[in-house]
Amino acid sequence: MIASDRQQATVDAILQALTGDQALAALVGQRIFDAPPGRAVTPEITIKLVTAMDQSSADTDAQRLVFDLDVWDRYALGTDLSRPRIIMGHIRRILHLRALTLVGANLVVLRCINAQGPFRDPDNVALHGIVTVSALAGHETPS
Repeated sequence: MIASDRQQATVDAILQALTGDQALAALVGQRIFDAPPGRAVTPEITIKLVTAMDQSSADTDAQRLVFDLDVWDRYALGTDLSRPRIIMGHIRRILHLRALTLVGANLVVLRCINAQGPFRDPDNVALHGIVTVSALAGHETPS
């Protein structure tokens, strides 16, 4: 499996885990994207690859992938940060220490390694929080 295949397969598995959770769906519906949509209704979550590092050894092929899951919401007068904070909590609950199966790879172990915000963006329109997830993908034995 080449690196780009593993990255997309990991994103697909994260999307499936998040969209399959009823509590999160009650807050964001199906607005979970692997690329920022144009003018989407908020709240929404976008997934972006931050880094991809080789973690292979002499007998295994593996890659560590780090993703930011950006939580976006709209600020309105009187709005507090509770909704994006709750969404970030659901992301951590769903993904932290979760093992996912990928096509062509034996194991992906996810860890939530950081969270920032939520905070009001300088435009005074967007509320933004970030959950950073690290995934170890691979550990298949080469043929």
